[in-house]
This record gives sequence, C-alpha cells and structure tokens, in this order.
Amino acid sequence: MNEEKATRYHRLKRRASVASLVWHVALLTGLLATPASVALRSAAQSVAGMIGSAEPSSSLVVATYVVFLVVLQEVGAFPLAFHSGFLLERRYGLSNERLSEWAMDQVKSLAIRLPVAVVAASIVYAFIRQMPLNWWLSAGAVFAVLIVVLTNLAPVLLLPLFYRVKPLERESLRHRLLQLAERAGARVLGAYELGLAAKTKKANAALAGLGSTRRILVSDTMRLRLCWPMSSRITCMAISGKGSCSRSR
Repeated sequence: MNEEKATRYHRLKRRASVASLVWHVALLTGLLATPASVALRSAAQSVAGMIGSAEPSSSLVVATYVVFLVVLQEVGAFPLAFHSGFLLERRYGLSNERLSEWAMDQVKSLAIRLPVAVVAASIVYAFIRQMPLNWWLSAGAVFAVLIVVLTNLAPVLLLPLFYRVKPLERESLRHRLLQLAERAGARVLGAYELGLAAKTKKANAALAGLGSTRRILVSDTMRLRLCWPMSSRITCMAISGKGSCSRSR
C-alpha cells in the first residue's frame, strides 16, 4: 500500500471511529434527555419479572437494563463496525477473513462485553445502595483491582478466543527479543507468535499481560512479510513504547 492510499485508509478508519463515538454519546444523551430511559427501564422490569418473580429484585432489573442498553448500542453501531472492520479492510486488500468469520468474532466480542457490562453496573449500583455519598470511591477501588486482574488474564483467556497463540519457534529471534525486553526493563514470561494471518495482512507486535502473564507477541504476518531484523526492530519499539530503539554496542 503506497503512502497516499495508506493515508486515505487511516483517514476513513478515524472517521468511522469518530462516528461510532458520536453514536454512543448521542444514544446516552437521548436516553437522559427523553423518556426513553424510563421506557427502557419499564421493559427491563417486565422482562426481569418474566425471568424471576412478579416483583423482580433491583439487581435483576439493573442487569436486564444493561443488557438492553448494550444490545441497543451494538445494533446502532453495527453498520459502522461492518464498514470499518470488514468493508474497508477488504477494499484496501488487508483482510483475509470471510464474512462469516468476521461476524463470529463480533458475536464473541459481544458475548464477552455483555457480562462485563452487567457486572460493572451491578457493582456500581450495589455501592450506590450501600453508601450513597462515597459510592464512587469504593467502586473505583474495585474497578482498579478488576482492571489489573483482566489485564493479567487477557493473554491467557481472551486472546486465544480470537487468535492462535503459540511460543515463538525461531530461537534466534526469541532470544533477541528477550534480550531487548531485558534492556528495556520489561520482565516477560516469553516470546509468542500471534496468528493474525488468518484474519489480516497487517503486521503487529505488542507487549501484553501483566505480572506472571506478561509476554511479547509477534504476529505471524510480520514473520511472513518482513525480514527478521526489521521484525525485531518493530517489536523493540512496541516493548519500549518509544518511536525508536537504540542499538546495543
């Protein structure tokens, strides 16, 4: 992809991201400014009543409301996600996915986000009921712990749901990457290959996880499309979080 084409591609991706953000903000603003939120709550109460007792608990109503809200957000954002995540990738020759595979990834992503959103809302409302004045402080502390836990578990539990992950087989590259991580002060479990080739032609590298699960990820597309010195150089920048890596002497 030449520079002009790449610039146009990234501009269209940014526009889609901004449009998606505008949709989410507009939806939430509309719910607050109109009786739509009350109508959604009434629908949640009705469905919660069918699931549980005639007088459902407030926790069940909150969970049902959140499910409705997330689904509503996703339905509205779906055309933008389809345009940005599938059509644009195809138009610029970057996607290797079939439509059915892309759709399955969207379903899996929604299946992860729904319980996370329900748990998050339930935590907030539980603290609001117990400590109306200082609920934000306790909820913030709990969320901080949850973020650390999820960051720790993501490479082990979440990434394999979408990508193939295996130890990097090229010993010389693995050794070099671990040396780069050590020089950058990043303690890692190891270096792994991330299977992106089944989905995209893009090359990528990252430092993922936290603590005992922290690891270097190098995409197989980088191995297929770039020479190894360039691959290690790009991975070094990902590890250090800088735009460049100094050469070892």
